[in-house]
Amino acid sequence: MKWRLLVSLVILIVLSGCGGASGIFDTFSAPNAGYDSVITGDGISTPIRQTYTQHFEFPAFDILWVIDNSGSMDAEIAGVRGNMATFAQKMQTRRNIQYQLAVINTDWQDATKGHGKFRGATPIIKYNDADPIAEFLDATTTANLNYCSGSGTGCSTSGSEMGLAAARQALSNNGYASPATWGNFVRNESNLIVIEVSDEEDHSCKQNAGGTSCVNGSGSNVTYGGDVSSGNKIPTSEFISYFGGVKGPGTGEFLYYPVVGTESPKPAGCTWATLGSRYLAVLAGLELGASSSICTTDTMLNGVNRIANDIADFGVCFNLAHSPKVATINVYIDGNEKVQGFTLDATKNAICFDLEHIPHNGEQITLEYYKK
Repeated sequence: MKWRLLVSLVILIVLSGCGGASGIFDTFSAPNAGYDSVITGDGISTPIRQTYTQHFEFPAFDILWVIDNSGSMDAEIAGVRGNMATFAQKMQTRRNIQYQLAVINTDWQDATKGHGKFRGATPIIKYNDADPIAEFLDATTTANLNYCSGSGTGCSTSGSEMGLAAARQALSNNGYASPATWGNFVRNESNLIVIEVSDEEDHSCKQNAGGTSCVNGSGSNVTYGGDVSSGNKIPTSEFISYFGGVKGPGTGEFLYYPVVGTESPKPAGCTWATLGSRYLAVLAGLELGASSSICTTDTMLNGVNRIANDIADFGVCFNLAHSPKVATINVYIDGNEKVQGFTLDATKNAICFDLEHIPHNGEQITLEYYKK
């Protein structure tokens, strides 16, 4: 399942490199890029037929940003903040994405500002708010994100980043007394995206009864800080199971995007502290999503903007695995040939539908063509 090709051009073209494009596509990997794609034919003696199933008819996305707020994230946090207007603009390149955003940090020591609680004066930021970019910037200030810049003075953030546990908590009940504060974030008929941005490994650990410290196998408390020993960590299988079931049938898709240390061995010039192997393990166990490297601030932003490009193309564009002879392209929806309502995007090597002709959820899109 994890190698299903994407139904959105985005998903195979976008995630696999968009027809050889460079720049933001260079550092993006996609082990889980897709949907029920079937490819037949050799494109020479018989036409290639690529069949996709539509999952992204509705342009609604709930996006949870999980941002590492430890002291080594100065440049990365500044980069995400400075790039948010670009991220939002890229999401809107093909249609009006009805997004919601929420921001949490990876801390589990500060029960007030950590523990998966939405940050900022506007806990749920909406696409049609007066100024969603300003609301995101408010949520990611040093004070609201509880960011321990440099020496870490002025906040109580633990060095044991728990991005997986924080994301699960945020999507479960967010720690607020009133469900009205967080309960409207995960909408029905809306796709849910979790973006994890961290330069260190996840240390999500088994909690004591009060949720104030980790516990070891004997039930003894373990102080937060530094690396939580592997015997105390929550198995990644628990997070795969939770995230894989967080969206019920017919309520949209779940997509997971860890922007973490991905390379082993670590390349020269990369600034991440530790490999994000647990984040990558969770991605490998889920159906949809892709990883990107946080090697440098630039590569991090490349990956983040790639996610925005994905969102714009989901359900609208469907990639061609090979360069086609344009005159031979035929498009079918549930076996019925389409003669209008779509174009070939040569830059992405994909068939993209006009907004009024977007296939409905569950419909099969078949692209037929011969190779050049």
